[in-house]
Amino acid sequence: MFYGGLKPTWSNRTIRAIARAELSAARRVGVIDFHTGLGPFGHGELIAAMTPTSKSFGRAKAWYGDEMTSPEGGTSTSAVVVGVMTDAFPQELPDAEVTSIAIEYGTYTVPEVLGAVRADNWLHQRGDLKSALGKEIKADIKERFFPSGDKWREMVWSRAEQTIAWTVKGMHGQ
Repeated sequence: MFYGGLKPTWSNRTIRAIARAELSAARRVGVIDFHTGLGPFGHGELIAAMTPTSKSFGRAKAWYGDEMTSPEGGTSTSAVVVGVMTDAFPQELPDAEVTSIAIEYGTYTVPEVLGAVRADNWLHQRGDLKSALGKEIKADIKERFFPSGDKWREMVWSRAEQTIAWTVKGMHGQ
């Protein structure tokens, strides 16, 4: 269900091209990669997906403090992953000081989210997207990753504003 492929996807190539075109002269870059699906409902976990011994990790810790978690350090709900989108920025901008995190907003329980992912995988492998069941599965996976209702959305927005403010402050060396 989580096959990463054999080569960079179109979105990975596009992000890299944008980084080179728009940020090549930047000395300092802050990156926030937004995700949903893991963790407590509406909470935005700040995740540093780099080795705790890296300079970037130290900067991220200074910017976000105890709010930042680390899969490699065992403090995150996320597993250790490789090939994440945030890796593109230091690779494409070798002369810049890049500090990147992911923010993972919780939605529903892990079994509910995985159940929706499994159903969606089945639908694309064996089902009919246009059928009533196909439409039901698509509506369910959307709900599992983007809950309806104002409460979750307000929590997400508030945490995003807070995280962006910390990032801007960190980029200005404050």
